Parts: sequence; C-alpha cells; structure tokens
Amino acid sequence: MSIRYRLLLTMIALSSIAVVVCSLLAYRSAKNSLRSAAIRQLAGIRRSRAYSVQSFFERVRHDSDSLSDDRMFIEALGEFGRAYGALNTTPDQNRQAKVVRFYEEAFLPEVQRYMSLPRPHARYIPRTEVAYVLQDRYVIPHFTAKSGSEPEGTEANDLYSRVHAKYDAPIRKLAKQFGYDDLLLIELSNLQIVYSVAKNPDFGTSLSTGPYRHTPLADVVRQAAATADPNAVFIADFTRYEPVMGNAAAFIATPIVNGSKRVGVFAIQLSTAEIDRAISGNRGWRKDGLGETGDLEIVGPDHLLRSTARKFIEHPGEVLDSLRRRGVPDKEVRRMERYGSTILVASLSSRAVEEGLKGREGTVIESDLFGRETFVTYMPLRTSGLQWVLLARLDVDEALAPVKLLEREMTLWTLLTMVGALAAALLVTNRLSKPISGLASAAQRMSAGDLTARVTVLSKDELGVLSATFNQMAESIEKSVQTIGDKNKENENLLLNILPGPIAERLKSGETTIADHYSKVTVLFADIVGFTTMSQNREPTEIVSLLNGLFTRFDAIAAKHGIEKIKTIGDAYMAVAGLSNPEQDHSKRVVDMGLDMLDAVEAYGNHVGVPLAIRIGINAGPVAAGVIGTSKFIYDLWGDTVNMASRMESTGVPGALQVTRAIYEELNRDYTFEPRGLVQVKGKGSFETWLLQT
Repeated sequence: MSIRYRLLLTMIALSSIAVVVCSLLAYRSAKNSLRSAAIRQLAGIRRSRAYSVQSFFERVRHDSDSLSDDRMFIEALGEFGRAYGALNTTPDQNRQAKVVRFYEEAFLPEVQRYMSLPRPHARYIPRTEVAYVLQDRYVIPHFTAKSGSEPEGTEANDLYSRVHAKYDAPIRKLAKQFGYDDLLLIELSNLQIVYSVAKNPDFGTSLSTGPYRHTPLADVVRQAAATADPNAVFIADFTRYEPVMGNAAAFIATPIVNGSKRVGVFAIQLSTAEIDRAISGNRGWRKDGLGETGDLEIVGPDHLLRSTARKFIEHPGEVLDSLRRRGVPDKEVRRMERYGSTILVASLSSRAVEEGLKGREGTVIESDLFGRETFVTYMPLRTSGLQWVLLARLDVDEALAPVKLLEREMTLWTLLTMVGALAAALLVTNRLSKPISGLASAAQRMSAGDLTARVTVLSKDELGVLSATFNQMAESIEKSVQTIGDKNKENENLLLNILPGPIAERLKSGETTIADHYSKVTVLFADIVGFTTMSQNREPTEIVSLLNGLFTRFDAIAAKHGIEKIKTIGDAYMAVAGLSNPEQDHSKRVVDMGLDMLDAVEAYGNHVGVPLAIRIGINAGPVAAGVIGTSKFIYDLWGDTVNMASRMESTGVPGALQVTRAIYEELNRDYTFEPRGLVQVKGKGSFETWLLQT
C-alpha cells in the first residue's frame, strides 16, 4: 500500500475513532442522567403514594374512633343487643333445615369455587337458634337476591325487626358514604354480631364460640373488647375471608364506650377498592408521571399483593389468560375475575420485596409479575401495625425511551460524519483506484455469471499487464464454460428421454432413492397385433425402422395430451397420466390418446404398406413409481393398477380400447362404450370390461 493511501486511511480512522468515542461518552452520560431522573421520579411518586396510604389508614382510624363514640351507634348497639336477646329461641326444625340447606347447597359450594375450605362444612353452620333466625330473615334473602338493590329480608313484627328498621338505613348510608364494605356491631359478653350492613353469613354468629372465632376479624374484636384504652384501634391485615366468598378482607375494630363502661365493639371491613384508589391515585397513573407501564404495588409479609395490579385493571382478560398459562389455580383466577382484584392472589418474591421487608429503601432492576424488565424503587410501609412493602415500578424500555431517541440521533450524526470523511478520501484516491475498481467490478460480474466481463487496459504498467492478463483469463473461462454448458445440455436431453421431467430434476438434485405413491393415475398399454410373426420374415433394420416410425408418432400423441411415456418393450408401449400433472381429467386424456393411436396406426400402416393393428388396455387407480438401477436406470410403475392395464391389453380386441370399470364409470357420459361382458383375467378371475372404438 502506498504512503498516500496509508495517510488517507489513517486520517479516516482517526476522525472516525474521535467521533465514535465522543458519541459514546455523550450517550453514556445522557443515559445515566435520564436513568437517574426516572428513578428520582419513581421514588417521588412512591413517597407520595406511601403518604396517601398512610393518610387513608389514619382517616379510617379516625373514622372508626369517631363513629364508635357517636351516640347513634352507642344507642344502636344497646337496642340491637336487647333486641338480639329478646329474639325467639324456641327451636324451629323447618327454619334450621332451611338454613342448613342454604349452607350445604348454596353458600359453601359457591365459596369452594374461589377457595379451599379449611374446615368441614358442619363447622360453618350456625350454633344458636338466634343465629338461625337472623340468617333465615336477612342472610339468605340477601344472598339469593338477583337484583342490584340491598335486600331487607322479611321483617317480622318483633323488637329486633323494629330496631333494624330504625337503624339499618342510616348506618348503610354511612357505610356507603365512607366507602366501607361492611359495618358491624358486636355485643360484648359473647362477641355476638348483632348487626351487619353487608348481611354476610357471619351475621348473627358469635366471634367467641361461633364458626369464625379463629379469623382475623375475631382476633381484632377480642383485642378491642379487652383493651382498657377507649380510643384504641386494632387492624387486621388482608386475609381470605369465607363469608365474602374467599375475597380479601381487612378489618378495623375499636371499643364502643358508653360513659366509662365498655358496651361493645365497632368493626369495619375495609374496601379493597379504597386501597386501590389510594395507591393508584384514583387510577391517575399517566397524570402522575407513570406513563403507559408504571405501577405502584403493596406487598405483604407473605409476599402476596395487597393492591390490584394496574395491568389487571386495564387489561383483565389478558392477565387472567396469562395466569392460567402460568398454572395459577383455577379458583384463584375465578376469584380475581369475580372480584376484579389481584389482592392475595398474585405472589411477588423478589429482591425488592425482601429488602423492603427488612426495612430498607433502594432501587433495583427486576422483572414484574408479567415478565417485563422494570425499574423498581422500594420502601417499607409500616402503618397501623401493618408490615408492608411499597413498590413503584416502570418498564425499562419506557423509562429509557428518550435515550433510545438520542441513540438514534447520535448514530445518524456519527454515520454522516464518517461518510463525509470517506467521501473526501474517495475523492483523493479516485484517480489511483480506477483501474483496480475496474478489475474488481469485472471480477464481481464474472462471479455473478457474466462471462463477457472485460477490463479496459488504460496503461502499460503493472496494472495494465494485470488487466490484459485478466481479459485473457476471462476469454478462456468463457470458452470452457460454453463447452461445459453444451455437454450438460446434451446430457439433460438424454436424461429427459429416459425419465419424466420432475423425476429427472430430483435425480439431478442429489436424491439417491426415488420412490413415490400416487393415489390415482391412468395407465395405458399398447401392443402390435401379430408383431412376432411379422418380424420373422423381415430384416432387423426394417423392423427397427417400422417400430421407430410408429413409436415416434405415439410419442408425439403423448406430448400432445400431456401424458408421460414410461417405456417400450419390444412392440409394447406403456404410458401414464396423472404423475407430474395430476389434473382430474387424466383418464379422459389417456382415452383420447388411445383413440389417436388407433388412427395413427391405421395411417402409418397405409403409409408403409404394411397392415398394422394394435390392442390397447387402459386402467386407473393407485400405483407406486420409482427409479430402478444406478448405471442403467429406468423409471417404472408397479402395482395392481399396472397389472390390470396390461391384462386389459393382452385380452383386448385389435383396433379397440379395452377399459376397466374404473374408466367406464368415470367417462361413460363422454364416450359410447360397448360392454364386452366378463373377461377371464389371468391371476385375477373374471372381470367386466368395455370396448371403445374410433
């Protein structure tokens, strides 16, 4: 390489390296800056949402404390307690049977669709006659109602019904106003639930001795009943609660104090929708800077979600299908589908969750519930005794989308700069590189198959000598390739005389064993009548000339009808249709060929002055075909269809086509066949055949 070329290439290399290095440094700096900004934004949103959740629980604590001190609830508890004690406790077998039937046939089977029951069915049946009364009066109608309104049950004319009619509407209105799923009043002595807004199957039961005495609701109610602090508030984390069909339920309980005396417990069932509203900013993800993929999640110490995933809210069907494919139990999926929430269903075990449960804050990159790579900032969320973790996440691709745009722009400018340097170098070296470019171009044209490529000799130096030598070499190669092409064409024509075209192509492509099955073809056999006797009195050259003239006409007829000639053996001629061209009319084309052959035999006999006649047999059906042999190969057919066509020829009538039933049934509307009756076929028995003449 000349010094000039080295200098030019060095300049190009140095300029390119400088541009690339600067671009990479700028890209890395921008990427780190944007990544840090995205993480700071996530952390800010996370802290804001943590405050919202803590504020929600503070509000709930304040609500429960205030409502428990409200005179309406103090008086309501007293009146409900007295009315509860005044209910008729005389056993009623019909009522008991009705309630038991409700549990066995309606409620418990419905619960089992969404969760596995931890206890036998009998453990869920109410234990007191009062519970039977209230559940018959309120729970069963509420459960079986089909309308969207809250059923009131069948009010009886007793004290409890009058108290219920007095307080139910205002308490229900408060529950709806504050966004609670249920408000419960619990009598102190035996922790009886004497009133419930939701009228779930825990209504009327005892949280001390009844079916739900071992639930988180019973735990916080016992704590509230036992505390000496009248303003104490106790919170139970979300668990699957049977009375709400296994849905997630969290409870808050506080004592109700009348003066200085504890008289009962006030309990609230928190709404999962309210938790979701607090954590999602009332579903304002985009408005709050979380884009299309950002989300905030609360995870409990059991690694289960305490909030509903954004993707489930926006695309529930897609999420449910994904969970089913990942093997999540069908009960869990049905529960999510019914209640529209991922709380206590989706499990999230990750580094961020583990670190958050240890009380640490930080940021990591990890996959979300649906396998997407995300930035995750985490922090502990400890409020009202709950040990939770708050996660804020955003897809890495979305967070770094500006980096991708910058990357494309910098790549474009880098390429433009390098192209400019290259153009300058090419401008300088153009005059020196022209002969070499001509040689390269000619060589490429030759490699692409253009054997006429030549180089213009521009000088008498080394490049000129090289160009002249190239032209001589190209001319020699062109002549050699032409000779080889002529020989290949001759060989290909010879091969096509032996084999059908598609078979020849397969053999040329390297197949060593060619064997095929065809479900339906039409086979023709023809034989010259009396040929053996005729040939005994003639010279071999005359016989060969006679056969060649006749079979050449047969070949032309086969080509005319698109039929493959298979072989000739002596004076026998075999052809088939439907191999390479499996149209539905191949039987008709073979019959037309046979009729043309009869005409050709008569015309050729008149031409050579020799009386000639042939027998033709035709049959259709499945065959096997393949190439047999290696050095002197032949393409042949075999099978019962071939044998029957041969028998049709050998038992046929001179000057006519003899066909089988397969041909007759297919073509009897197109030709006038003459039934021949039963013909004895060697090795087969008697067969009905038909004749067709010109």
